[in-house]
Amino acid sequence: MIAIVVLFSSLAALTAVIAVATDVALGRASYRRTFGWTAVAYGSLTVAAVALHLPLWASLYAAIGAIFAWLWWHSGGGDGTKRRLRRLRARFAGVRRTAPATAMAVTR
Repeated sequence: MIAIVVLFSSLAALTAVIAVATDVALGRASYRRTFGWTAVAYGSLTVAAVALHLPLWASLYAAIGAIFAWLWWHSGGGDGTKRRLRRLRARFAGVRRTAPATAMAVTR
């Protein structure tokens, strides 16, 4: 089971690296795409390191992946997601709910 997780995690990281290399070779590379694919690669390497019980490498990969995910998000990479979250947030309206006056009455 662990071998399968490590295999798929490593293949996912390799796929992300190939995607970045292809983008660079075809001239379609942007910082946003590179940050996103790099975050995916480090995320999958984190899974592989956890499966192999390598806590130091897992924490290192997770930290680097989080940095690249943050860079992707703040460079406009998550604009579609941000728009959907704003639309979802707008559907919820805050309603003040107060207890009825009789609820505060204490009978002695």
